[in-house]
Amino acid sequence: MQKLFFSLFFVSVIFSCQEKSKETPEQTNLLENLSFSMDTVVVDSGDELLNLGFGIRTFDLREGSFFFFENNPPALVEVDLESRTLIQKTEFETEGPNGVGNFVAQMSIGPNEEVFVLGVPQLGIYDKTGQKQKDLKVTPTGIDSELAENFFALYGSSTYDFKRNQFYSWPTGEEIENAELVIIDVDTQTAQPVPIPEMEIVRKYSLLANENGNYMASSQSVHFLIHQNKLLITNSAMGNFYEYDLEKDRLELIEVNHRLIPNRLTGEVTQNLNSEQAFRQEMAKINSQVIYQKMMWDSSHHLFFRLAAQVQMGETRNDPNEYKYFLLAYDEDYKLVGESPLHGISNHISTYFLKDGKLWLYVNVEDELGFAVMDFNI
Repeated sequence: MQKLFFSLFFVSVIFSCQEKSKETPEQTNLLENLSFSMDTVVVDSGDELLNLGFGIRTFDLREGSFFFFENNPPALVEVDLESRTLIQKTEFETEGPNGVGNFVAQMSIGPNEEVFVLGVPQLGIYDKTGQKQKDLKVTPTGIDSELAENFFALYGSSTYDFKRNQFYSWPTGEEIENAELVIIDVDTQTAQPVPIPEMEIVRKYSLLANENGNYMASSQSVHFLIHQNKLLITNSAMGNFYEYDLEKDRLELIEVNHRLIPNRLTGEVTQNLNSEQAFRQEMAKINSQVIYQKMMWDSSHHLFFRLAAQVQMGETRNDPNEYKYFLLAYDEDYKLVGESPLHGISNHISTYFLKDGKLWLYVNVEDELGFAVMDFNI
């Protein structure tokens, strides 16, 4: 089991910080004098054993609680982040009318603590005891019939909107030809495609290899954030992103000029490969440039934050990768207001979230659930 430890408990990044007017945005950097302290906390699970063998693949926050799903067997875990104690662990059924499937790929918590689960191949709303309340799996009209019937392609990269009972999906798969957002209305069982040509970059820098029947894939990620009736659509291949106004049905490209890192992936890559060595070489070309990560809203600072990474890959799969991370900040109008490297962080950050202005990073501490909590001085 891979474990992630942070021996660094205090890091100061030395820059000078000064307030600039909005008329000179190119000189404004709220993160110029960024410093942060880091401490590791461990959750007391009592007599309950938490299965962290697969890490934490999907999670959500609701007020002071952290929710995630274990697999094999599926179980919903709720943790109080204030007291750092386990609240409850509830096993869910795999099959039957309340089944979530063999694997829970995605989950989120609704406004009334209902639980959305994208399982394999189930899709529905459950209560916290594991009882299924609503089946969300539909085969919508309005899009290509083959895509509508392809569960994994249609729902695999999507987010669920509790308020509108809709999915926002970025269809994936070799057979997908168009760069478009698909909005699926569960009530009417219809789908609306929204073309986004700039997002063709997602497919351009995704790789597939087949070496004697052993398949390897590396895909660029698409992330969604619903914030104040707006859907923010970001991807790992570029710093620019899209805002989709859910009330006005309007799409807008948000262009950002990052200065510390490249704004987008560039260069030619071979997408279809026939050996692991060639596959890793193409991955290295991509990952050494920049990999943008999800957008997060921080209500304490009234800012959006985002991580980005540059990866120096090891020569073989057994060699460790080295990561260089950057913290990016945007105001409520999406203007870039801060950039800074996160010196001293070279491990892979897999699961993380913002809470009360602090960045929480999942860590496995001797098979116990832990978090490295990064407290920024902004």
